[in-house]
Amino acid sequence: MSRLSLHRNDDAHKPALHGLGRLLGLLAGVGVGVGLVLAAGCSTEPPFAEQLDVGPPLITGTLIVSGPERPANTMVLVYMADDPPPPVGTGRPITFSTVPASAFRSEEGVFEAPYSVSLPGVSEGEVLVTALMDMDDNFYPLPPWAEVLGGATCGDFSGAHVADLVSGELAPVSVRENERVDGISVLIARESTLERPSFVFQGGSPRLSREVAATGATQTFRLASTPIAAIAPRDGNPEPILEITGPFDGTEPCDTALWVTVYDRDGDGQPDPSPDFPPETGLMDAWPQVVLQYLGELDEDGVVQPTLEPGESWAMRSALFPGTAWFGEVPLNTPTPLTQAEYIFVPAAQHTLPDGSSEVVMDPTQLPAGAWSVTVINIAGQTWTVPNFLANVGSFDPDNYDPSGQAGAVILE
Repeated sequence: MSRLSLHRNDDAHKPALHGLGRLLGLLAGVGVGVGLVLAAGCSTEPPFAEQLDVGPPLITGTLIVSGPERPANTMVLVYMADDPPPPVGTGRPITFSTVPASAFRSEEGVFEAPYSVSLPGVSEGEVLVTALMDMDDNFYPLPPWAEVLGGATCGDFSGAHVADLVSGELAPVSVRENERVDGISVLIARESTLERPSFVFQGGSPRLSREVAATGATQTFRLASTPIAAIAPRDGNPEPILEITGPFDGTEPCDTALWVTVYDRDGDGQPDPSPDFPPETGLMDAWPQVVLQYLGELDEDGVVQPTLEPGESWAMRSALFPGTAWFGEVPLNTPTPLTQAEYIFVPAAQHTLPDGSSEVVMDPTQLPAGAWSVTVINIAGQTWTVPNFLANVGSFDPDNYDPSGQAGAVILE
């Protein structure tokens, strides 16, 4: 799979995507959002390395938790430093370990627990250590559930090993094969106050034309925020596996929504141009971010047939329709929960070839026809991708949730 890096701009709390330089990865990030971690009186111990006889790198340390009334099962997730998780990147964990709730001990209102995580497949490099405390017991980061159960839901707590508590900047940890690095403290102090941006395509799978795009005509598609009430067999019995309520109507703070922010940083009363697209496009600086990734051609029955070579990928960006700000639907600099949002199809993609080289394709007619997945990344780093595996499971609330809505894709003709 490909990956697309996000880089920070002048707003310390709003990482932004810049161009198509890095590619989209499998978006199972938990959205640690460590830039918003606020705590006092905690410090990290200086790490030291111990030579092991043989084996992959090993990281050990302490989870320090401030916020929840009682601890829950916690996942320690490790990312490569050059492929960070949302919202500062779109990386997926390279490995993880679990710390049970029973391992935590209370010390003056702060919970602590030791952890260790090995890094198979890593011989040398810099990694980022993050953690998610799963308060509602619905986190599962392994395929095929990673895209839908591998994210932080509203009420979970998250954090990371940070450089300092003021900026919350992620601090890389250097590792080498046959080496153990000790003393890596992870502060978990940020509660997820937003729900994941679960959505369906309004009106079904949008069909877009490469030929129309070549004329310069604007094509759009609409996303609609949706609740999730998924049920699947577990140990032979059907059990709820994920419940996301909504859409947001102002009565329940944890209802799902497309939380849209349009930025006016210079105070001129107009939306700022997007840092991700050329200024002449007139596209706005806004969140959430939307990324499309190519899945494959469609056969005569409309079934996706994988057509990519190993290591090959296509990724492209979409932009919020400017009318969202022009018509006052979203006030400037104000996070606004929308139940629907319209996005412009921007026909430019980065193509990564099987040998690892890449090219930017600007000619719409040279984009591959077929199905493209859509991923929404909100400003808190939470993600949602359609299509996903929930299309294959049942519903415990069929009046409000139809799993087939999670089977859609953008069809490029």
